[in-house]
Amino acid sequence: MDDHGQLSLPGERQKRALFICFNKGLSSYIQGILARYEKPLPDIDVIHYDMFVNQLVRNRPKPGFEYLAGYARDVRYPTGYQIVYSNNERYVGLLKRAQQSVAARYPRRASDYYLNSSNVEGFEWLVDELHTIEQATKRLLSSNHLPAYDAIAIDEVQDFSLTSIRLLLRLRESNNSMVFLSGDENQKIYKRDFTWKELDEGLKGRTVTLNKNMRNTSAIRHFSDRLLGASCSHESACAMVHVVNADDGRTLDLLRRLSALSQTTALITGNRDRWESTLRTARISVENANRGDISKPGLYLLGDLQGKGLEFDNVVVDYTREAGEDEDAEKRIRYVHFTRARRRLYIRYRGTPPKLLSQYYKDFLE
Repeated sequence: MDDHGQLSLPGERQKRALFICFNKGLSSYIQGILARYEKPLPDIDVIHYDMFVNQLVRNRPKPGFEYLAGYARDVRYPTGYQIVYSNNERYVGLLKRAQQSVAARYPRRASDYYLNSSNVEGFEWLVDELHTIEQATKRLLSSNHLPAYDAIAIDEVQDFSLTSIRLLLRLRESNNSMVFLSGDENQKIYKRDFTWKELDEGLKGRTVTLNKNMRNTSAIRHFSDRLLGASCSHESACAMVHVVNADDGRTLDLLRRLSALSQTTALITGNRDRWESTLRTARISVENANRGDISKPGLYLLGDLQGKGLEFDNVVVDYTREAGEDEDAEKRIRYVHFTRARRRLYIRYRGTPPKLLSQYYKDFLE
C-alpha cells in the first residue's frame, strides 16, 4: 500500500486494500491492531465476509458502512426487504420450533448444539448457516458496480465457498491487483466446497507454505499435531499442556488464578451460557472478546466456534461434550481450540474421558 510519494502527483488516486475473513471476532481483532498504528493509515477496509455482503445488498447500509452505499445499486434488495437475524422475535420463534420438530424426529441427536434451542452458541451457528449469504453472493456476482481494490487479503480461506471467493476476485481494480489467499486446511470446521484445485480463475502466482509456527510453544504445537498424525512424547509437552479430570470447583480455581495474571486467558466451551452464570456467581470478571481488543489481560469466554483466528496466552478447553458432528469434524474443531494457546493449554474433562482424548492422548489422562 506504500504509494512512494505518488499521491503528490496530479491525478494520482489513493490506493485501497481489503482485508476480509470469515470470523467476525478476527475482523474486530485486526481492526484493534490497526487502531494502534500511527495515523495517517493507508485506506484499508477490514471486515468479515457476512457483514460485507449484507451491507452491499441492503437498501441502505448500516451506520459505519456508508462507504459502501454507492456500490451494487443495480442488485440491492428493494426497500422493505429485511435480512433477519437471531434478534428478530418472530424469526427466533419459528427457528426454535423447527429445532424442536427435528429434535423430536431424531431423538438421539436432540442434545446436539444445533438442535438444542437452549444452547446460545449452537443457535447462533444455526442462524448463520440459514441466512441468505449465498443467495446474496450470487446476486452480487451479477452487479456491474462493485467496489474495487488494489490489494485483497482473504484470510481463513478454507471456510469460504467457491462462489464467495469468485465474488471477491471480481473486486480487483485490475488484473495487476495483488491477491493474498491464506488458510489452513487443518482448521476447516465448516463443510464448504472450497479446494485450491477447483479455484480456476486465471490467477497466476505462487504458493508459499508457512512451516514455522509463530504462535504456539513447541509443546503446544507438538501436542496439537497428534491430531494430524504426528508423534509427540509426553515429556515434550507435559510442562505446558495439562489434561485434567476436574469438577467445576477445581476449574474455577484454575480460572481465578489465570485471570489474576497479567496475561490473556480464554475459556472455550460449548456451554457458554452456563459458564457465564457460573463465573458471575463466583465473582470472576470476564472481558468482552466481541469488542475486538483481546490484548487486555484477563479472562475471555468463547463458544466452540468463536475462537478461530484469535490467540491467547492461556487457553482452557471445557471438554465435557463433543462439538463436532463426526470424528473428523471433532478433530478439526479441537485442533483449532488447542492451537489458540500461546503459552499454556489446559483441557478439562469430567468423569469418563471423551473418545478423542482417549484415542490420541491416553498418556496425558489422569
